[in-house]
Amino acid sequence: MKQLTFLLLSLALCASAATFTGADKFWRPRQNLIFFLLDEKGGGFELALYKRDMNVYLEGKRDAYAFVIAPNGRIVARQFMKDDGIVKNDYTYKDGIWDEGMDFRYRAFTGRNTPDGLAEGKKRSPLLEHPEQIKADKYVLQVPDCGTGIYRVVLSSCWDHWFSLDPSRKMSCGIHSGAGPLYLHGKQMEEAYMYISEACRDLYIATSEEVKPYNWSVTTMIQGIIGQCSAGKGFFNYMVWKNVPKKTVMKLCIQGTSTGACLHVKGNPTIFWEDEATARKVANNISEPALAVVRKYAALQPDNKSLKRLSTFGLTLGFSDYDWIGRDFKRENSNEGFRSSWWNFGDGRFNPKELPQDQELKEALTNIFEKWALYRYMMETGATVNQWAKILYSMGTMYKYCESPLIMESLRYNIARMCTQYSLGRLNPLKDDWKSGYEPDNGFIDNGIMAECLGHDCEYNLETDADMSILYDLTGMKEILAYQEKYYRLKTHLTASKTGTATTNTFIDTFSETASNARTRFYTHKAGAKTNLIHYGDLWGGKDNKEKTQWPHMEEKPFVRNLDDRYHAVQTGKAYMLFYTGPSDFIWNCWSQWKYDGCSAYIDGVREAGYGGWQWYCNKSGGLGFIWIRDFGPSLVASNHNLMYTNDVWGETQQPFATSNSLGVNPYTTSEVISPKCGSFDAKARHFTRSGIIPRTPLRFKREIQVLDTGVAETVTLEATEDCTLKSLYEAIPFSVGNRDIIVNGNAIPLEKPLMTPTHYTIKEAEGFTQGTRHFETDQIRVKNRKNGKVVLISLDKKYQVLMPTTFKYRDISLEMSGFNLELPRIWEKGDNLTIKYTVALE
Repeated sequence: MKQLTFLLLSLALCASAATFTGADKFWRPRQNLIFFLLDEKGGGFELALYKRDMNVYLEGKRDAYAFVIAPNGRIVARQFMKDDGIVKNDYTYKDGIWDEGMDFRYRAFTGRNTPDGLAEGKKRSPLLEHPEQIKADKYVLQVPDCGTGIYRVVLSSCWDHWFSLDPSRKMSCGIHSGAGPLYLHGKQMEEAYMYISEACRDLYIATSEEVKPYNWSVTTMIQGIIGQCSAGKGFFNYMVWKNVPKKTVMKLCIQGTSTGACLHVKGNPTIFWEDEATARKVANNISEPALAVVRKYAALQPDNKSLKRLSTFGLTLGFSDYDWIGRDFKRENSNEGFRSSWWNFGDGRFNPKELPQDQELKEALTNIFEKWALYRYMMETGATVNQWAKILYSMGTMYKYCESPLIMESLRYNIARMCTQYSLGRLNPLKDDWKSGYEPDNGFIDNGIMAECLGHDCEYNLETDADMSILYDLTGMKEILAYQEKYYRLKTHLTASKTGTATTNTFIDTFSETASNARTRFYTHKAGAKTNLIHYGDLWGGKDNKEKTQWPHMEEKPFVRNLDDRYHAVQTGKAYMLFYTGPSDFIWNCWSQWKYDGCSAYIDGVREAGYGGWQWYCNKSGGLGFIWIRDFGPSLVASNHNLMYTNDVWGETQQPFATSNSLGVNPYTTSEVISPKCGSFDAKARHFTRSGIIPRTPLRFKREIQVLDTGVAETVTLEATEDCTLKSLYEAIPFSVGNRDIIVNGNAIPLEKPLMTPTHYTIKEAEGFTQGTRHFETDQIRVKNRKNGKVVLISLDKKYQVLMPTTFKYRDISLEMSGFNLELPRIWEKGDNLTIKYTVALE
């Protein structure tokens, strides 16, 4: 009874009716917001829009776009809103990320590992609590008289912006959170109403919070039945209302005192209304008129896949949840509601050739396509880069179908934005050792990389590459060729032949470095660029280039090339090698293993590398990526899937770094490449250096790599600043073993058939030391090319116990991988030091 009394009291606190419009009401979009204005008088109206820019979270230009949809479904007003001219964020206040999933991971990690939940040097921006202090840019839209009914005001914007919406006369208002949750500011949502649709089965409601103490709560009531999403346990608290009463109105009382909370709803159209009467009045009168036409044609041709897809098109414009057919949610152990109304990626794909040529259908689809394209006007291109390119590809398909200038406007704007260097700026809110720690690391960066998150995702870049080529054929935009020109210069430098001779087949006979991302194994096996129009294109199948380019690994004149400080390509005339000196991936970016306490959720663990990887996450490991030797081929070839296949000092600590981990993660592992310390390369001396502290140990490390004519000489030093005992410690020398014989102490070591790792999941056998491990003692290892007898000698400074892990391949076309792990001392006393020296070079 006390609990019921408390809930009733909570609802009673929501006494005054909410007002969503007005110059003093502030709404903050993740990417979009949609306002629903109920006009019961007609006659047209004037709409004032106020845009404020915090300039805290994002770098680069941040424009915004608004358009108004009349009750008849037609776009009747549009407004492009320019950036305020400030393109640098405020580092002190940049304590999060616009992308909701990454933001969760960052905040969960810092919350667990810092006293107050904020990273060192970070503060909360006062503008989060007081957006009224930001100078506003005012825009006035004239909305013509299109009769009575619902007018939708759609904003395509970003996480740095605040908007106020002020119509010239009072109209009841509803709000839709767009592609993400609804940001909760002050008391603006203390009373709100949501109509429960007939399609709703279960309703999922959650709050997520950025800072401690967690205090936001949601109290709901339908027909006298009360439910609550309580606060306090974790940063993510939720409720699941099973079999919610349909065709009713839910009252919500959302309360909290701190800035930085969001409301998540899944299972029902996420439209919140100011008052119950309006929610009831408009519940059955919201529709997308053009969709009725499309569904009519889809009913006539039930086997037409494109019509079937398009009949659910445009759902994120507010009329239905992404899961528009209703969902069944678990009561506990579920975080599946946090994405709210996330992007409906699939709804843009269709085959125009499958569509009837009726003019009525074409007009209806044109109307929907235009709204879909403008809704994505300011989409963030760097979160999952291949999906944004796929959206642009879909826009291109739409344009070819209906030739709408509005679609072409959005398409060209987004292509230019994707292909503008540093257009998205710095994603990582923390400093690192790469450059100053403030340079842009996302979006189109130097080398033509369409960087995702914190680095270079090769597979996604190549998918983007192919889609952008199709868009070049449609638009002729030179920006696409400029991007591909840079990208293929980089891609060519990251590639070498599987043999020690010239490449005869671009895709079958090549391999690429793996120091940047797990998906690198796909790198050489896709090429979608306009290869006939770009430099280096002839190396990838282009035939019309007048100048025939040489592969960098086959050039005979020595060189050292600095590729934006991320990569250093070295040609000695006899060997070619690649060093990665760019930013490593912070552990928080993979901090994504959820655990639950009742209806509160936490994140306390690292996800696996994926794509067959084991032991650690994809870390974009710094250091030596590969050595290719003329007449021998690949020798040392590093991987970032597994620390024992990476050129690094790695080991296992006595205590795990987290309590919840996926199958493919060993929570005891640590390594020098997990350190955020970046390496440096002296071009004149041809010398690589990297130093720091191995995380969760008192071991200082320094790695020095000197380039030789046919290989490298490595020196690794370790020093203990405190006593420590580890479970294990190794120096790893990864090696390509395909068509090779391994000779130790005069004896050949037989190699098992390589394990083919799965593509999209992890198996225990890929762990490395669990299957087929070889164990021997030696100070010399010879790797012999079976075809020509050439030998690469690994000469160690003394005898070591060596473990040779499982031979594996990421796919049939990839190199066979193994390596040599030198056992190092596990027990250290303060002041102990160790030096390891060895060479890897042609004998």
